Amino acid sequence: MLKIPTLFVRDPEDRSRVLNQISPGCEWVVAGEGRPTRKLDGTAVMYDQHGAWWARREVKAGKAVPPGYITVQHDETTGKLAGWEPVAQSPFAKFHAEAVANAEAAEVPWIPWQLGTYELIGPKINGNPERYDRHWLVAHTNTETLPVDFLTFDGIRASVLRWHKTDHVEGIVWHHPDGRRAKIKARDFATPEPQQTAVGPADELRTAARKLRARLADPELTPGPWLSMDRGDRLLYDGPGADTQPPVYVVDEPMSNGANADYIATMHPGVGHALARLFAETADHMDLGSGAPGHPVIDPTVALAYMVLGGEQR
Repeated sequence: MLKIPTLFVRDPEDRSRVLNQISPGCEWVVAGEGRPTRKLDGTAVMYDQHGAWWARREVKAGKAVPPGYITVQHDETTGKLAGWEPVAQSPFAKFHAEAVANAEAAEVPWIPWQLGTYELIGPKINGNPERYDRHWLVAHTNTETLPVDFLTFDGIRASVLRWHKTDHVEGIVWHHPDGRRAKIKARDFATPEPQQTAVGPADELRTAARKLRARLADPELTPGPWLSMDRGDRLLYDGPGADTQPPVYVVDEPMSNGANADYIATMHPGVGHALARLFAETADHMDLGSGAPGHPVIDPTVALAYMVLGGEQR
């Protein structure tokens, strides 16, 4: 796994910050050629063609290379190596084994394991910034799309900092169809106006709307409405043409809990579109002065937006 280049050039006076200048080779991002995805804050692992797992590891100049190490990249300036070591000998071996077991028990979409890289996250990984209650593996090809308002320095900065503020997102990784990638982290930016301004309910509503619309834009999502057959025996597409075409399965294995299946079917993508519109239009009304504390419609809508964002109303 090659080190992903930072989208903007780093400030030579403060390497922890970036300048308003595109890094050479990353121009494709601002040209709109890549898909912006959530940068997960864990540690990278890889599943290879032989069914073996590897953990990403950097080796500083002058340090011993661990047994079985595969060098992928050498930084000629710092002398640092980037590459892979067998996961069994890494500090994350125990947590990786737990994550594999958890994912296999849950039958996630990338089971059986697909070749490629994954992010290992959970309680014992990097202080658990992703706030998971168990160790878990997420395929880098399956990370969520995060909408970016404008493909400019200010637009990208505002979007990254907003996602960081409202959903603890570390940053964004852009994926080009030809395999190129570029990244930016919230901490790459000097303290800007967006961080100094308190995030209000209208901002949270718009963020919740964007999050829902990002989920709904996933090309693999089955459109609604959905039908729960025989209390979860099958979940099927139940929209136009459903009676005349082969069944389209939302979940093609029986679900053990019929009540959960019926509820999932009720909350199909059509409901998501309606909620996103509700959030966005409520935010617009708040900008016009509506929504004093205690409003019988706006207050519950804001509370719902906070739940969509994974938190509680503050």
